[in-house]
Amino acid sequence: MNRKRELIIGSIILVCIVVFFIIGKSTTTSYEELEKELISSIETKNTAEFLSLFDNSKTNSEYASIGAKSILENWDSELDSNTALIMGILDPKGTYYAEFSADDKYNISIKQNKHWLFFNNYYLDTNVGKINLDKSAKSETIYLEGKKIASSQFEEPFFPGVYEFSASKKFEYATIKDIQNGCRIKIGQKMIE
Repeated sequence: MNRKRELIIGSIILVCIVVFFIIGKSTTTSYEELEKELISSIETKNTAEFLSLFDNSKTNSEYASIGAKSILENWDSELDSNTALIMGILDPKGTYYAEFSADDKYNISIKQNKHWLFFNNYYLDTNVGKINLDKSAKSETIYLEGKKIASSQFEEPFFPGVYEFSASKKFEYATIKDIQNGCRIKIGQKMIE
């Protein structure tokens, strides 16, 4: 009887350990998986797949897909179909890190954390940015890609990328629209046009 009980307890412990390792391994992203998903998202310009590689706190902006789309388009043209270089570019220890323009990195880097003490989880990290409006801009109607947005939405952080804004202001006898010139802002870089 004792032997049978030990065998059952041992089997339960073994099953728990196996389940722990299976779930732990399946809920992490390896370096190779991150590389594969990143390359795929660049080649297909899949913004949803690209944003899924980041922590949710960085991508919860309503307009994150606009910034992500601009990054993917920029990287696709900069890498000239050699997307396999992207991991070496984003990894500070990579050989290509210094050869890629700092502006084109958008402050995106590869990070690693421990998941359940045993498993390495790799993900992309970046710095989000805010756009500060002056008092006169708050009275204007602001458009992002032709869609009206509230000035209160500028209080939320924006995912890195290029955002093209236009504005209109209503006066007593006329409405002035600045759609032709617009405003192009690159978040994660040092350029504002």
